[in-house]
Amino acid sequence: MEEILSNIPNSTEVIGVLIIGIVLLAVSFVRKLDKLAIVTLIGMIIYAGYLYFTNEQTQEESKEVIENLEEGEK
Repeated sequence: MEEILSNIPNSTEVIGVLIIGIVLLAVSFVRKLDKLAIVTLIGMIIYAGYLYFTNEQTQEESKEVIENLEEGEK
């Protein structure tokens, strides 16, 4: 077993197989991140739309509250 482990750095076949394995692992990881990024982007767009449509009512209500406070101070 020790002989095999000591010969790994000198064997081009083993190094080649390890490099191919690492590249395949990296590609699969990037594909999963790509899917995650798309799902996150869709979620952010939906959330931005929700904030846009609900924020109009909040702004109008907050303007009324500010006007009432200004009238109360006078």
